[in-house]
Amino acid sequence: MKKIMSLLLALMLLCSMLPMSALAAYDATKPACQTPGHEKFDGADHNRPQSCWIKGHFGCDGLDHTRAACGVWQHFNCDGREHPAAECGIEGHYACKGDHGPAACGVEGHYACEDGHTAYVNEYCNAEPQHKRCQQNEEHVCDPENGGCGATYLCKDSKEHIACQMCGLLVCDDSLGSHYAPCGNNDHRQCYYNLQGKVWRASDHPKCHLCGGGKCSGKHGEGVCVPLCSQCGEVLKNGKTHRASCGRHYTCISKGLDHEWCDEHFMLKCSSSHQKH
Repeated sequence: MKKIMSLLLALMLLCSMLPMSALAAYDATKPACQTPGHEKFDGADHNRPQSCWIKGHFGCDGLDHTRAACGVWQHFNCDGREHPAAECGIEGHYACKGDHGPAACGVEGHYACEDGHTAYVNEYCNAEPQHKRCQQNEEHVCDPENGGCGATYLCKDSKEHIACQMCGLLVCDDSLGSHYAPCGNNDHRQCYYNLQGKVWRASDHPKCHLCGGGKCSGKHGEGVCVPLCSQCGEVLKNGKTHRASCGRHYTCISKGLDHEWCDEHFMLKCSSSHQKH
């Protein structure tokens, strides 16, 4: 009882602190909209629209409170924003949702709201600006005046006509030998060997059968370039693991266990509790 009395006193105190104008602003004899000239039970809807729920909007204000054609969440025909079709002209695209301006590729008729206009066809493309994926059939000419071979090639093959970072010649120029090192070490490219007056022999650059890297470029062996399973000692190529899907067991030492989830008992089938069922 004391709690109720305290609450009533607090409410009375709060009301006494409000200005009289605030208390007198709402006329209970008028409809919820409080619009001058509008009366209760005059046949109009004077409540807040259940569609937009925008503050200050009422069913009798003459506005269109339906959802805008763009379909964007909380966009309505009465929200004061523009919801016209986007300039891209794509069906279902509206100006109030996303960027519909020209695409980064700069191609006439391509718009930012479409896919493929920002990523490059090839990072080695030497066009200005670089070709985007929407231009994947664009061609380049390997300029002979800059040491090129004169070939015409697709942008996706740009890497075959760039300057080698080790010898400086274009990759299509093999006068110093190959610009590729089978062992993966750039310093071991044939062109760089020849540039230094060295002799390149394939037998000096064998690949490791475990990791695929060059034996000439580091230490190799089981447990050195590839990890070993901590349970059975087997070589784990490509970072694989013997852990089962449950995360608790190793498949190499827990044969015959089912590591799937049991919907009936709400536990993993490989758990000791489940095996008792």
